[in-house]
Amino acid sequence: MRIPLRLLASSVGFLLLACSGGGGGGSPTVPPTPPPPAPIGFTPSGTGGAESLALTEGTGTDRDSLFLTLEGTAVVDLYGIAFDLTFPSNLLNFVGVTEGAFLSGGSVDTSLQVAQNPPGTLVVGLSRLGQVAGRSGTGSLLSIEFSRAQTGQGSFDFVNNQGFDSTGAAIATLQWSGGTVNVPQ
Repeated sequence: MRIPLRLLASSVGFLLLACSGGGGGGSPTVPPTPPPPAPIGFTPSGTGGAESLALTEGTGTDRDSLFLTLEGTAVVDLYGIAFDLTFPSNLLNFVGVTEGAFLSGGSVDTSLQVAQNPPGTLVVGLSRLGQVAGRSGTGSLLSIEFSRAQTGQGSFDFVNNQGFDSTGAAIATLQWSGGTVNVPQ
């Protein structure tokens, strides 16, 4: 059986068009867009139960910055806090601290003191001022900003931590929770 040459040529042409995606001029292949870089990740070590202060990942965290919020949960008559927070200074640089709204609660004056001493340890004090009641409830005490230094994993730990009520007495039932950080490549 002989196939006419015209029929054979048109069949081959059709197959070539089908294999080349329609033959619309041969646009160059666009390489896939790489995924965006992974942000710095923070995993809390606790879940902020009753009468607790726990670090949580704050708004604004991205590839180059980590924002942590110290959240109070179901605290009673909290007037002030003092603590040292150790962090992996080989991975992160301390940028600054911003006071949250919980302790100031309206028109009450507060005092926030922060120093890094030695490197990798933040010494923090936050207190209401004057003869006012402590705050009860749940809310943000402060936000801490760090910037990326290098990749790796490390931990945030509270040491020398204490919460005080409006009489100046230590709150013995207050639980503190830090966490771990992963700074990706």
